[in-house]
Amino acid sequence: MEKRSTIPFSAFQEITMYKLPEQLASANQASVETLVTIVNAAFGGVERLAALNLNAVRSLFENSTTNARALIAVKDAQGLASLQTRLAQPGIDKAAVYSRSLYQIAAETQEALSEVIKNQVSERFESRPFQP
Repeated sequence: MEKRSTIPFSAFQEITMYKLPEQLASANQASVETLVTIVNAAFGGVERLAALNLNAVRSLFENSTTNARALIAVKDAQGLASLQTRLAQPGIDKAAVYSRSLYQIAAETQEALSEVIKNQVSERFESRPFQP
């Protein structure tokens, strides 16, 4: 029979007591870093969304002012019909551009957050592989 070396319980307890705080500190630091990455990605998306909305409101205000001046200058019904036709298409085009920009911001923010989660999952499985 082969003799196995054993570590006395007191020595094991001593090793565990010294490593546990280090492990907790390391886990806490990793969690904080992950949280900072997630918050930065989310705030980046919010910042871009706010800029998009600010620019949309600014453009809407400028267009409304221009359209109001054009409306005041209309002299007859034919001029009003012409103005209405002329003003409709740019509004539709701007709404489509806004929608595409909004979708792009949402998709890029989701991609950044998904990347963080994917990295966390892969790191977790690398450090502790699945064992059935």
